[in-house]
Amino acid sequence: MSIDVVINQRNLIKKKLPLSVILGDELKYGAFENDHLNPGVVDKNDFIAFHPKHIGRGFSVIWNEKAKNAVELRLLHPTTPDELSDFYAAIKRIAKYWNGILFVDGKRTSLAKFLMGYDDAVSFNEGIIKQFSGEVLSGKHDTLTFYSAMFPLYIGKDEAKLFTDDVNIYYQWLHEKQSVSARYASAEFYQTEKGIVGEFTLSAGESVLLSQIPIVPFGMTDEQTGEPLECKKFRVSLISEDGKKIATVHYGDFWKRLPKAKMRKFDGKQTLIAPLTEEELQSLIED
Repeated sequence: MSIDVVINQRNLIKKKLPLSVILGDELKYGAFENDHLNPGVVDKNDFIAFHPKHIGRGFSVIWNEKAKNAVELRLLHPTTPDELSDFYAAIKRIAKYWNGILFVDGKRTSLAKFLMGYDDAVSFNEGIIKQFSGEVLSGKHDTLTFYSAMFPLYIGKDEAKLFTDDVNIYYQWLHEKQSVSARYASAEFYQTEKGIVGEFTLSAGESVLLSQIPIVPFGMTDEQTGEPLECKKFRVSLISEDGKKIATVHYGDFWKRLPKAKMRKFDGKQTLIAPLTEEELQSLIED
């Protein structure tokens, strides 16, 4: 579910839309690289805008700095009231700068009418949080994947119970999880004689987010077939403080050997791994 807005420029003398108008004084931006955000980057003609003080799911912007006709914005539900406010404010800035014509979910509307819908959007958003949480608690879903501003987050039963009791916890959860001082680990995929292999890295001294069941990023395709990428073999490369590879460990063996004290539940799928020394990395190589 989303709010999709297209703004067409109505000025007789067309002018470009600066990035500063879209972002205002406080928003930041970035583009996704596989499944995590690369801050400060625009990918071709689109980017994700977010507020660093209340990181939510971000909203996408399809924009070309040379174009003078239209810009498209999309916000996913469920988000947060703060992010809804950021989204509405961005649309107001753009519409006023361009004397714009608004189309919301394909239907033309006025800026004033759109802005009046903020409170209804907040209420609808709360309902979606409770609906999705209820679906997890009922067993309809094991977990739900929420593609968010920085990286995907996963809602399991523990999270769903909290959000059902208090939607404000969901708002806090989005920001706190995405503000964590840890690297979101993404696999690199290689074609080998035995098929495709996904490889994660873990360096000495760093904290990492990792799922015990490896995940192929959504939308990643096999370069040879063009079909969604399938990978059944994963491994973890252990890296020394000076950047040299110590060893490569089978994914399942890595989790069996990783000390429990170094693991902490992060969300419905991911684990937060505390920094390991080089000696501790060595202990993961063999039983």
